[in-house]
Amino acid sequence: MEPSITNEPPLSAASAGTPGLAGYTRALLLCLVTGQIGYAFLSLPRLLEQTRTGEISLLTFLGALLAMCIFAAGGTLLLARRRSAASLFGIAALLGLIIAIQWRPLFVLTGIAVSITGASVLLFCWRARA
Repeated sequence: MEPSITNEPPLSAASAGTPGLAGYTRALLLCLVTGQIGYAFLSLPRLLEQTRTGEISLLTFLGALLAMCIFAAGGTLLLARRRSAASLFGIAALLGLIIAIQWRPLFVLTGIAVSITGASVLLFCWRARA
């Protein structure tokens, strides 16, 4: 017997009812997040030295560390395909903006840009699917 040929398209993620990003968009965001986390990690010794010498306050150091941790948690949630990743990226961007009022190293500015990009793309894609 010959299998029947139908003109029905295969089920996509949108038609199956599972919200999410396209694979290439998720991969691009994960590359940006991974690069930013690596850059912040490499900047950590300089950040510790500036805190030790008094160039920046301990509060600024702790704020930058908290922003990096929240950003990393947002990346983990993005990897796990959770919608709350956008919220964590937004919180990390807000903390970065508060830190940037007093102190503007390059890794904070790039972190703000990646956080805002990640939150915007995630919110746009998930609202488009709803």
